[in-house]
Amino acid sequence: MALWLGSLQLMLDKGQESDWFGAVWIRCAFFISVAAFLAFVVRELRCRDPIVQLHVLRNRNFLSARSSPPSSASASTASPRCSRSFSRPCWDIRLDSGLAVSPRGLGSMLAHGGRRSIAARFDGRVMLASGLAIFASPRSCSAT
Repeated sequence: MALWLGSLQLMLDKGQESDWFGAVWIRCAFFISVAAFLAFVVRELRCRDPIVQLHVLRNRNFLSARSSPPSSASASTASPRCSRSFSRPCWDIRLDSGLAVSPRGLGSMLAHGGRRSIAARFDGRVMLASGLAIFASPRSCSAT
């Protein structure tokens, strides 16, 4: 896992500086990353006590975001949210970076504090649908 992630990180960090796949060492890092990833998956599926239990991906409930660990549905919605909140301070040079993202962080902190009591009162599907609707609204995407 360390070889797979390390070579992938090296390739992604230094790829633009070295003309991506034009550089021989970037291609080598890519192939090392792919080979190490495949070896990691084979080892995890064959090992009696795997580091990452990949067999949970066979469970349909896990993949549909009905379980507590992150799953495909929650990852697909978290990626745009996080990328928007991390890239906004770079574009909004009028403010300090911390001031630009602190309201979102404060809101997340307050929401996570009360999520269990809210989840006990409302259906999870309704909460998920309303959150995605708010997230998809044009007003939530506009820069102020």
